[in-house]
Amino acid sequence: MIINDNLMSLFAAQNLQNTQNDLQKVLQQLSSGLRINSAADDAAGLAIAQKMEAQINGLNQAKRNAQDAISLVQTAGGALTEIQSMLQRMRELAVQAASDSETPTDRAQIQKEVDQLAAEIHQIATTAQFNTQKLLDGSFQNRVFQVGANQGESLQVSIANVDSLALGVEGTVYNWSAVTNPLTFTAGATDPKVASVTANTGYVGRIGNGTYTLNFTVDSSGNVAVTMVDSNGQWVASGTGKIVSGQNTSIDIKDGFGNTVLTVTDNNSAATPAPFQTGTGTVTISGTTTTTSVQYGVDVSTAMAASNALNTLDQAINVVNSQQALLGAYQNRLQHVTNVNAIAYENLTSAKAQIMDVDMASAMAQFTRDQILQQAGVAALAQANQVPAAVLKLLG
Repeated sequence: MIINDNLMSLFAAQNLQNTQNDLQKVLQQLSSGLRINSAADDAAGLAIAQKMEAQINGLNQAKRNAQDAISLVQTAGGALTEIQSMLQRMRELAVQAASDSETPTDRAQIQKEVDQLAAEIHQIATTAQFNTQKLLDGSFQNRVFQVGANQGESLQVSIANVDSLALGVEGTVYNWSAVTNPLTFTAGATDPKVASVTANTGYVGRIGNGTYTLNFTVDSSGNVAVTMVDSNGQWVASGTGKIVSGQNTSIDIKDGFGNTVLTVTDNNSAATPAPFQTGTGTVTISGTTTTTSVQYGVDVSTAMAASNALNTLDQAINVVNSQQALLGAYQNRLQHVTNVNAIAYENLTSAKAQIMDVDMASAMAQFTRDQILQQAGVAALAQANQVPAAVLKLLG
C-alpha cells in the first residue's frame, strides 16, 4: 500500500476529465445543431463541407441570375409582341390600300395610320429597356449571363435590331461612295489587333461621313463580335466571326438591312499582329455622301405602292417572328437551367447536412450517457481518494 501516488485516484480523475470533454463537445453540438463546430471536430469533413457551401451559394445566386435573365427576355418579348401587332395592322392596311376600291383620299388617311404605327415601332425599339439596358435597338449583343456556380457555366444572349429603320418600314436612304483613302482606323487603349479596315464603296444605308466606334469582344472559344456605334452611342452595324489558328479572319460589319458597311481583318497568319482581341477602336469615314429623299418605308399612296409594301412588311414580320422564337427558346432554356440549379442546390444542401448537421437523437443519447458517467466518475474519484486513509488503520 502506498500513499505518495494514488494511482486509483489518478485513473478516476483521468476518466472523469475525458467524460467532461465529451460532455462539453456534445453540449456544443446540441446547442448549435452542428456535428462539426471547429476543424478539430472533423478536419476533412469541414473542408468538404466548405467546398459544398461555396457551390451551394453559387447555385443560389446563379438561380437568381437566371430568373433575372428570364425577366429581361420576357420584357423584350412583350415589346416584340406589340411590334408584331403593329406590323400585322400595317400589312392589313396595305392590303386595303392595294385595292382600287379605295380612293386617293382614302389612301391618304390610311397612310397617316401607317406612318404613326411605324413611328411607334421606332419609339418602342429605341426605348424598351431592362435595368437601363436598351434591348431592341441592336445594342444588346453577346451579353453573357452567369447561370451556373462555376466558370464557363453561362448563356450568351443577343437581340436583333427591330427598329422601324432596321425593319425597312420607315426612314430615308443615304447613299455614299468612298474616295481616295476614305477610311482611317485608330486602335483604342486595348489594341483589338486589327490589320485593316475597308469600306464597301457601294454601300447604301443610313451611315454617312463621321467618326464611329468599333467595339470588339472575343470570348474564350475565339468567337469575335464587333459592334459599330455612332457618336451618340447608337448602334449602326455589327458583325461576328471566329478566329481560326493561323488564318486571317475577316468580319463583315452589316447594318439592319444586311448591307455590309465595313470589313475588318486581323493578321493571324503572320507573327504580328496577333488575332483579334477584346478592345475598342475608332474609324473615320470621309467619302462623297449623297443624301436622297428616297423613302424605303411603307408607302400606300397608290395601289401599286401598297402592293409592293406587302413584301417589305412580310420581311419585317419574318424578322420579328424569328426574334420572338429565339427569345422563347432563350426563356425555355433559362427555365430549364433554373430547374437544374434548384435540384443541384437541394442535393448539395442535403449532402452538406449529412456532414455538418448533428443527429439530435444520437447526440441526446450521448449526452445522457456522459451525464451518468460524470456522476459515476465523481463518486469513483471520491472513493479513490479515501483509499490511502486505510493506511492509518495499520498504525493502530
